[in-house]
Amino acid sequence: MRMEQRLYLLVAAACVVSACSGDVSGPAQDSAADAQGDSQLPGTAAASVTPLSKDYGYNPTVAVPADSQGNIVYAAWEGLLQGIPYLFFTRSLDGGMTFEEPRPIFPASPGGSRPVLAAVENRVFLVWAGAVRLGAAGILMSMSEEAGALGPDRGESFLAPVRVSDPMRVAANPSIAATPQAVLVAWLDLDAAETSIRFRAYRKDPELGSMLQPDPIGVLSESGAVTGRPALASDSETAWVAWEDFLRIQEDPKQTEPSEILSVRSTNGGRSFSSPPTNLSETPGNSMRPVMAVSDGVLHVVWEDFSENNASVLIPVRSTDGGETFEAVAIPLFLSGSTTTGHGLAARGQHVYLTWPGRDPGSGTRQIFFTRSVTGGSTFGPPFNLSLNPESAQNPAVAAGPDRVFVVWEGQMEIGPGESQRQIFLGRLQAYH
Repeated sequence: MRMEQRLYLLVAAACVVSACSGDVSGPAQDSAADAQGDSQLPGTAAASVTPLSKDYGYNPTVAVPADSQGNIVYAAWEGLLQGIPYLFFTRSLDGGMTFEEPRPIFPASPGGSRPVLAAVENRVFLVWAGAVRLGAAGILMSMSEEAGALGPDRGESFLAPVRVSDPMRVAANPSIAATPQAVLVAWLDLDAAETSIRFRAYRKDPELGSMLQPDPIGVLSESGAVTGRPALASDSETAWVAWEDFLRIQEDPKQTEPSEILSVRSTNGGRSFSSPPTNLSETPGNSMRPVMAVSDGVLHVVWEDFSENNASVLIPVRSTDGGETFEAVAIPLFLSGSTTTGHGLAARGQHVYLTWPGRDPGSGTRQIFFTRSVTGGSTFGPPFNLSLNPESAQNPAVAAGPDRVFVVWEGQMEIGPGESQRQIFLGRLQAYH
């Protein structure tokens, strides 16, 4: 990123930290949003909220097939089945109006599986961290059948999981992207000596029909000081991966700089990646939790930054040349009050959707906020409180269809006197054009 862009980000962050009292945006942003029609998103009237889990749930994920008309929505999360951690799955076949009864599909890791969904054509893919050997977690993947007895399967049933990561290494925090040609998976490798970002692609073989054949595992980061969940996006034969990296200080390799967001790209479907990685952030404070989305040839990246007074802001950038260069989005940035559980990003056509957990200035509780762009990510409308949870909400994820946007999150709900429980909720919004 160019120097003037980095300076803009720091000035904008300082403005937000000093001038904003909550998750709000500046007057210039509001005016631009009104011109775009963002006034059609009036807080509570903007979305219908549906409880998805019937019991305790956390780490939700949501997906809409990129090539669908928006009638199919998939959701998954971690929960408990008779006290045992399990992955739960549900789907809607009517655009999110109703959802099937959630069903447990695979055992989850007691330490947290962090499942992620992707969908393309008539198949849905799920990756998570699960037990691959006694006492050690690795990355597993399952997919729905391509077709059932009555037509496309669409998550009606799932194949037995396959091991994605090296069985002799501990792995966590997977990400997934799917195209009609391939399924791409990235994850955090937790080797005892050095951590790294690893990647694997599964490709269609024309001679084997719907079967996917795995590529060898690739190593994308060799700094030995990476953390968090990598971000992953793919658009046909181009793929991008970004991650949080504590760069080593050359004079003393045992010491590290504040974390930065690094990114690599592949122009051959993940068979090889650019080197060295591009530093997207280059800010004085820690940069954390990147998310990515691509649409209409524009790559969008958002991360959390702690450069000013250790206060947290979300920094969005975009690339219109396939990841060769990045530009700062010229809007006041959002004061998130430390997202702590990450944020969600999705794009469809010229629409870009961003959601995050932040402190509501009225109630003082942590809630899920939402904003959108109808200009390809160059400007964003004013954010609003989507969850309006009586207690608190966190850990959002978002998926975009052609006419609707779907956000899932954890909401803390009272289930008895003095007793509350995390449950999974879904917000359904119109994608105004």
